[in-house]
Amino acid sequence: MMKPSIYVTLFLSLLIFSSEARSAKVGTQIAFLADVHLHDIYASPEGTETQLLPQLKNGNPVLMRSMMAQLSSTRLFNENYYVFIAALDDLVRRNVKLVVLPGDFTDDGQPMNVLAVKRILDHYTSRYHMRFFVINGNHDPVRPFTQSAGKSDFLGRDGLEVALHSAAHSRCTSAIAPRQLCSDDIKNWGYQEIMNALAQHGFTPHSNDVFYETPFTSQNNNGVTFESRQLQWCDESQPKKCVNMPDSSYVVEPIKDVWLLAIDANVYIPKDYATGAYEGSGNAGYNAMRTYKKPILSWIESVARRAREQNKQLIAFSHFPATDFYDNTNKDITQLFGPNSLQTKRLPTAETAAYMADLGLQLHFAGHMHINDTGSVTSKNGNRLINVQVPSLAAYRPGYKLLTFTGSKEVEVTSENINDVAGFDELFPLYENEWQKRQQQGMNNWSRHILTSQDYLTFTDQHLLQLIEQRFLPKEWPPELVNYLQQHSIMDLITLLEPQKAKYSSTLAEVPAITLVYDFYRLKSAADTAMLEIDKQTYDVLLSEYSMTMQTCIHNSKLVCQLRQLLLIMQKMFNEEPADKVKFSW
Repeated sequence: MMKPSIYVTLFLSLLIFSSEARSAKVGTQIAFLADVHLHDIYASPEGTETQLLPQLKNGNPVLMRSMMAQLSSTRLFNENYYVFIAALDDLVRRNVKLVVLPGDFTDDGQPMNVLAVKRILDHYTSRYHMRFFVINGNHDPVRPFTQSAGKSDFLGRDGLEVALHSAAHSRCTSAIAPRQLCSDDIKNWGYQEIMNALAQHGFTPHSNDVFYETPFTSQNNNGVTFESRQLQWCDESQPKKCVNMPDSSYVVEPIKDVWLLAIDANVYIPKDYATGAYEGSGNAGYNAMRTYKKPILSWIESVARRAREQNKQLIAFSHFPATDFYDNTNKDITQLFGPNSLQTKRLPTAETAAYMADLGLQLHFAGHMHINDTGSVTSKNGNRLINVQVPSLAAYRPGYKLLTFTGSKEVEVTSENINDVAGFDELFPLYENEWQKRQQQGMNNWSRHILTSQDYLTFTDQHLLQLIEQRFLPKEWPPELVNYLQQHSIMDLITLLEPQKAKYSSTLAEVPAITLVYDFYRLKSAADTAMLEIDKQTYDVLLSEYSMTMQTCIHNSKLVCQLRQLLLIMQKMFNEEPADKVKFSW
């Protein structure tokens, strides 16, 4: 395994006018690839016994997660490798040279996966002269400093699961079980190791950069070490107990007059300053930054001000959303599903969104939610911020965002869908073996229908449908509503809501009402790029005539009110700002 080198002194506050620096001419493009969650299925973790691992047709072992694990997660694990390569190859065909990765570029920041990302980015940099700009997500790192870790749901050669944990993990320091593998390649790296490995892909300046800066440098500085690229947080009750928290933010001018502002919006709130225990950052984001990262926010405001003064086009990105991404349905979602449901904890508050706009940010790209969406906010001071949610490559509907300069101060942002991926079905025979083994042993099993997928888009759609059945419906939806939708048709639903309207097409009697739930998640994930099962004409009727809030639904049964509330949420999603194509000007 490649070991991280000692973090070298960084020449960060750089103002270099290189002969190779390009300007943002009309047609210049920047791609945004979020939430790749790369897991290197071809990795050979140091110290592991490969005879426990499944083999491809060529006899090579693969380190893959089980399909059962994938269908319990909001993202895929194994096929991410193939789709990442497919997306990068698509960018090569388009001759896109600038690529942003706004966080969660690995599964969980494991050495084997971070180094796989490095190898891939190094290859495309060397061969195709592409530039990559990464920023950390809540999965890379999982915690700010390296820690023991592992997974218990890798697939074994016999079709059952095997575990893989790092050497210092309790499962590897005590008596080791027969189906237990141990390797430090699976531990969770922290900031220092990740930034070290990917130093050449945004975390340090490049000789072609016109300008480069971090919150810890100024134009007159000649460099900064990793140790000084940190914030000091102290326990309010015991001020002498402090931690130094890394921050990887930077601003770079890779082409003349275009500033890319990479914001490290991770906030790992200390649980115990003495032991160094931290909360994960998944539900923190910009809301928590306002408490814990005020110096970074002040720096962002400074960057935005200088961009205006110097006539630069500022494009910000981070892993976390800067505005509402649920189309103003938060209250409706809470009424139907309950508090903090559907990951509403991750929503920036209205105050936070307005605050980010008042800092001077105008265009911001984010990941984290695995959805395609456009949100915006206008503060009381009249400052407008557009937030572009970049879809994940590892979930429905897979794709990326492509920003194209249509003028010196005008851009168009489009959704580029990934439908076909070479090799996405290479692991299908191994999944089939898993299914057969679980069936033989009477274990809870998944639907083999996913293995009939003819393309990657269908595969992600099938993943979403099984995730709905196995996780979302049992854990997030009102049981009485689920029970009704599973046992009735769309025609039954219309008749229940308004009996005199039962004249609509009899074909609706053949459409299961649960299809509404499937389309709800497709719409939530993919916005106007979603491929829905129920036709638009039917939705026009359902949403225009039957949607209603729970508060106004006072003369109906609880079930009817829940149905009307669901339709209201979907109506707002249908009427959201376009996600497929966005135009912006400075």
